[in-house]
Amino acid sequence: MNANMTSPVLRNCFCLLRHPRQPNIQFNKYRFDLVTSSRKISSVEIKKPKTTDSRFYQSNHRKLPVNNRNVTLNRQESQISSVLSSDKNDPDTFGTLSDDWKLQQQLSAMPEEEDDTVEREFLFNKEGKTRLTISQYAKIMKEFISQKKISLAIDVLETRMLKEDRAKPDNYIYNLLITACGQVGYTKKAFQLYNMMKERGLKVTGHTYTGLFNACANSPFPEESLKQALHLRGIMIEKAVLMNQTIYHAMIKAFGRCGDLETAFLLVDEMLEKKIKVTDETFNFLLQACISDKAAGFRHALLVWWKMMQKRVKPNLFSFNLLLRCSRDCGLGDEKSTQQVIQVLLCSGQENIKVPLLNSEAQESTNKGKLLAVTNSTESVPNLISQRPTMGSVIAVTNITQPEHRLMLMGGCKGVLEQMARFKVKPDVKTFTQMLDQLPSTLQAEQELLTAVSETGVSFDVDFCNMLIRKRCLRGDYENAKSVLKMISDRNLRPDMMTFGVLAMTCQTQTLALQLIQDINNLGLRPNVEILGTLLKNACYLRDCAFVMEVMKILKKEDLKPNEQFLKHLENFFRFASKVMSDQKTDDSGKLNQNDFFKFREYYKSWRQKIVTETPPHPWSQFQEVKPEPEDTELLNLGKVKYRKG
Repeated sequence: MNANMTSPVLRNCFCLLRHPRQPNIQFNKYRFDLVTSSRKISSVEIKKPKTTDSRFYQSNHRKLPVNNRNVTLNRQESQISSVLSSDKNDPDTFGTLSDDWKLQQQLSAMPEEEDDTVEREFLFNKEGKTRLTISQYAKIMKEFISQKKISLAIDVLETRMLKEDRAKPDNYIYNLLITACGQVGYTKKAFQLYNMMKERGLKVTGHTYTGLFNACANSPFPEESLKQALHLRGIMIEKAVLMNQTIYHAMIKAFGRCGDLETAFLLVDEMLEKKIKVTDETFNFLLQACISDKAAGFRHALLVWWKMMQKRVKPNLFSFNLLLRCSRDCGLGDEKSTQQVIQVLLCSGQENIKVPLLNSEAQESTNKGKLLAVTNSTESVPNLISQRPTMGSVIAVTNITQPEHRLMLMGGCKGVLEQMARFKVKPDVKTFTQMLDQLPSTLQAEQELLTAVSETGVSFDVDFCNMLIRKRCLRGDYENAKSVLKMISDRNLRPDMMTFGVLAMTCQTQTLALQLIQDINNLGLRPNVEILGTLLKNACYLRDCAFVMEVMKILKKEDLKPNEQFLKHLENFFRFASKVMSDQKTDDSGKLNQNDFFKFREYYKSWRQKIVTETPPHPWSQFQEVKPEPEDTELLNLGKVKYRKG
């Protein structure tokens, strides 16, 4: 064996080089042995060594003695850097923490750059802020949203997060605000937030689309919202967005309330094709869509109800209330289409029976017999929502134009209550309030409804009483209208401004009007412009100029601004009275004389110059003004602290 290989060549180990000023430390256990090293050298490297600039490679061939102290500190530092760079992953290299510590010291000793100075000044300025977490920002927004302060919730994102704290919101923050805007119909801001999400590269989820469609559904501008809903649906189809039941319901509600019934029904067909479950909530949204069609909405509602029975979907309380609203607000449309719908309803459950259209001129004798068998087998009262629909004794739909007529097609109040009992649905006060608005204007019909209310155990509220007062005032039954006040007192209900508004219809003289204003003041309330508008309408109908001027004085005394309806009544009366006085001294009724008119004319001209008209606010102005209250300011400043320099 070669003599040079008998004793291994040793070199300063890593720890000795790292601590050159500690020569007395023994490192026998951790010395680096070139012969017994675990590093494997290939035959190619032996025959033709690879030239390299690595100082660690060169140091192995120089065979420095262990006790050689002539190596300079710079040489040792170079070897350390070489070891850290080339053999960092070598299993024989011991430890890396010291290297990290040295690197941190070197970085700390470097001079500051301009960006570092700007960041430090931002973080430690005089009015510095503590950046909250995303969940903390969300809690602040939820608190404002629960208080219906949408503008403050939006301000948390636009001012606190983006401008002051320079935080990075995620899609949860945007979805939270889009949902809040959707609930109040703030379509403009909802779509602005949606565009901000896309610009920031955030993922648009199903909650985002649901909030946007809800914003379109609740918007006060249905025509513009319909365009946005159609555009959004086109984007979803283009991107092949996977839609669930919640998204479909929001889309049906949006298109239905905006007046696009065809798209609303088409979406239900898509749900059936994709085997998405159709529930009572789905049909309720369709009934809402029917309400938007004032001309033929009730006809569509009858079809929706029939389809619900076909699918064996149990209607709930909302279903019955929506159906009653359809019968109150919507008509049947053209006669031919109505006859076709009624034919479908009458034929449901009657297999192999082709019932002809109502009032059809060409009817075969066999079909006539079958039609009579269908209609005569039931009572004379029609009911198109029962298990076996029937038209009873009704033979034509031409004259069905009033709400009370459409209610009779469902069996009247009794027929609707029987169907609710069939599905074990208990009516509420809203159900009876809508029935009251569709009853025949007779005292007997109202008494029957009050009996039904007591039998079902429902306690009516002040809104029901207000509707009853209004209904009796419209037919001129003022005494029975005032008797409703005793019902309010017996049930410990408190009259509201709507109560006084309908009671104003009973004030046919100036004395009664002044007594009503005094009663309102005694309760600590203040008359509004709607109540005074009703009094003005009565005064103009009576052609009492003194009464009209008294109402105008009360308006000025209460510091109220007249609305458009108030000014319209006043201008129409002034124009009518001027025309009458130009022809003759008094009108035919003898209630309007020349002296009273001259006083009114002079007062009206001066009053019109001083009064300031009320301009209705924009529906979205309340969401654009940020006016925090003291407790809101405390919540907005949550997490903010003051720093001082130095």
